[in-house]
Amino acid sequence: MEKKKHPGKGDYGYYAYEKKKRIGIVCLLFGICLGIYITGLIMTHTNKNMFSLVAILGVLPAAKWATEMIMILLIDAGNTFPGFFDDIWTKRFMGLNTIPWTAFGRPKLFHQHFQVTEGITASFKETGSG
Repeated sequence: MEKKKHPGKGDYGYYAYEKKKRIGIVCLLFGICLGIYITGLIMTHTNKNMFSLVAILGVLPAAKWATEMIMILLIDAGNTFPGFFDDIWTKRFMGLNTIPWTAFGRPKLFHQHFQVTEGITASFKETGSG
């Protein structure tokens, strides 16, 4: 009887295999932590024992595997990178929306000139000349 070969990176079915594998590992790790915690709770009738401490420390690697599992579950099998560019291509002519209660278009030349001359006259008033 031949042993079933698991798909490697780039092979068909790799993401499905990784999803199943990581979900199983995360469930196993959290199950072990929960089992240790419940064992300590049944034996001592309190959660202030060494079993609770070991269960808490066991949650750390389980949480690490859980984050990796979440990242694998978020991957769209095969369409991740091309799908990103397709989404950008459809939005290529979309512009920014207007901001409410702001001027339409560019500032007028006279308005900018007024601000420059106002600044110059204010500096003359401060120095006492003019």
